[in-house]
Amino acid sequence: SIIDRQRDDVRIYAISILFYCITPLVLLLSVFSGSIKSTQIYYILLAAGAVQNLGAAFSIMLNNKILVRIIRVDIYGKLFGFDGIIISIAGVLLSLIVIRLIAVLGFPKGFILLFAISLVMYVLSAVLILQFSLLYNNENNNSTDFLSPFSIIKNMLMKPEVRMMILPNILRGFASGGVYYIMAMGIKRMDLPPIYSSYAVTASTLGIIAGNIFFAYAIDKLKSGKLCFIGGLICAAAMLGISYIDSKYVFIILNFFVMLGQTQIDQGVPTGIYRNLPYDMLGSITGIRMLLMSLGMAISTPIIGYALNLTDAFYIMLVVGVLQIFGSALFWKAFRQ
Repeated sequence: SIIDRQRDDVRIYAISILFYCITPLVLLLSVFSGSIKSTQIYYILLAAGAVQNLGAAFSIMLNNKILVRIIRVDIYGKLFGFDGIIISIAGVLLSLIVIRLIAVLGFPKGFILLFAISLVMYVLSAVLILQFSLLYNNENNNSTDFLSPFSIIKNMLMKPEVRMMILPNILRGFASGGVYYIMAMGIKRMDLPPIYSSYAVTASTLGIIAGNIFFAYAIDKLKSGKLCFIGGLICAAAMLGISYIDSKYVFIILNFFVMLGQTQIDQGVPTGIYRNLPYDMLGSITGIRMLLMSLGMAISTPIIGYALNLTDAFYIMLVVGVLQIFGSALFWKAFRQ
C-alpha cells in the first residue's frame, strides 16, 4: 500500500545513514590495530569510502523525497538557507571542540574519542529518522511510487523541464572540479605556508554562513534561478582572481567570495527543483542530477589538474568560470516561472 511504501522510504533512509559509519569505524579499527601498514589503511579507506558513498547516494535521494513531502514548498527556500546557517555555525563550533580535544588528549586517545562520537551521532540520526511522521499530500500519492526505475527515467525525460536540467548539472560538475584546486593554486603560485590552509577554510566557512544568510533573505524576492546566476558570477570572478592576484591576503578574501557564490548555487538548485519540477519524481530527479554533477566533476578534476601543470592557472580558471556562468544561466532559464 501507499502507507507501507512511505514507511519503507523512511526505513531505507535510516539504513542509508548508517553507511556513514563505515569510514569512522575503519579509522577507529586502524587506530587499535598497530599491525596495519599506512599503505594498507589508504586502500582500505578508498574501498570503505566507495561503499559509504553508495549509501550516501540513497540518503540524499530519500532525504529530498521525504522532506519535500513534509515541508511546504513556499517555505522550502528559507528553510534551506537557515538550515545552512545552523550547519555552518555548528561546524565551526565543533571544529574548535575537536582542536581542543586533540590538543588535550593527543594521539591516539583524542582520535579514538572523536571517531567513537561520530559513530554514536550517526546511529542517533538513524534512530531519529525512524520517528519521522510523514504528512503526505493524497493527491500526489498515485504517481510513480510503483513504477520501475526505467519507467521513471523514461517518464522524466518526456518532460521538457527535466531535459533542461541535464546540461546545467553537468556543467555544474565541471565547474566544481575547479574549486578543488583553489588551495593548490595558492601554494603553487604564492608559496603559501601550511597555516594558510586553515585561514582559507575559515574564510570559506564564513562565506558559506554569509551565503546562507543572503539566500534565506533573498529567495522570495529574487527566486532560485536568479540567485544561481548571481552565485555563478561571484564564484567565477573570485576563482579567476585567485588565479591572477599574488596577494596572500586577497587570496583569503577571495576564498570567502568563492563559497559565498557557490552557496547560492548549492541552495538554489534543489530549491528551484522543488518549486518548479514535477512533485512526484523529486527523489528520482535528485538521483539523476547528482549523477550528472558527479560525472562532470569526475571528468573535469583530472583534466584541470593535468592542465594546471602545463599552462598558466589564469587560462584554466577562465574556462572554468565561463562554464560556471553558462551553467548558472541555464539554471536561471530552467527555473524561470
